[in-house]
Amino acid sequence: MLANLVALGAQATVIGVTGNDIGGERLRSALLRGSRLQSDDLIVVDSARPSTIKTRIIAHSQLVVRADRELRTPVNGETEQKIISKLREKLSQADALVVSDYDKGVVTSSILAAVLPLAYDGYPS
Repeated sequence: MLANLVALGAQATVIGVTGNDIGGERLRSALLRGSRLQSDDLIVVDSARPSTIKTRIIAHSQLVVRADRELRTPVNGETEQKIISKLREKLSQADALVVSDYDKGVVTSSILAAVLPLAYDGYPS
């Protein structure tokens, strides 16, 4: 989604969660290298959670199956608070908020309850 917004000419910021592992490091490096982020300080590193790894099986140039290795349980309270803090900081400078989770356990009801009112407050009536 980040790449699509940037391709449309938007200035976009991503706030998310990775594990403290090689998958998380590769993602953070790719985001920085691709100039999509100024820094990776908006990515919360959660040592209790592995980074999602997606393995695609291709046959005859066609995707046959994808296997995801991930933890889909909701993030813990400490990680929730870090995400909320980062969202509060960035929402004051934002024109829009796009929420995308694919039921991966990162966007919890507590996070939404804390930040959606802030996003709506900035929306002109």
